[in-house]
Amino acid sequence: MIVCQCNLLSTAEIEAAVERLLAEDPWRLIVPSTVYHAMGRRGRCCGCFPDVVALIAEVTARMQPSRAAAGGRAPAADRAGLTAPRPLPKSGVDTRSRRARQV
Repeated sequence: MIVCQCNLLSTAEIEAAVERLLAEDPWRLIVPSTVYHAMGRRGRCCGCFPDVVALIAEVTARMQPSRAAAGGRAPAADRAGLTAPRPLPKSGVDTRSRRARQV
C-alpha cells in the first residue's frame, strides 16, 4: 500500500527502513524524518507522517528486544541514571536545586 503519495513510498519500503535503523541501534528513537533521511527522501506535505508514526510503532514493537533477551541489562539511558525524575518530597519543596524553591 502506498503510504506517502509525494514520494511514492510503500508500507514495505518504510518498514524495511525502520528495520534497518533498528538493526543498527535497537534502542534508537525513530521519527518520520529519520526514516525519510535513511531512504534519501524528505517529507513534503507531511500528511503521511501520522501513518509513518504508526508503522514505526508497529515495527519497533515487533523488533524491540526485551530486557531479558539483552541479558537482563537495562538500556544505556537507564544505566546512566537518565530515568524518570525523582518524586518531590512530601513537603512540596524541590530540594534538588542549589536553593530550594516552592513548587
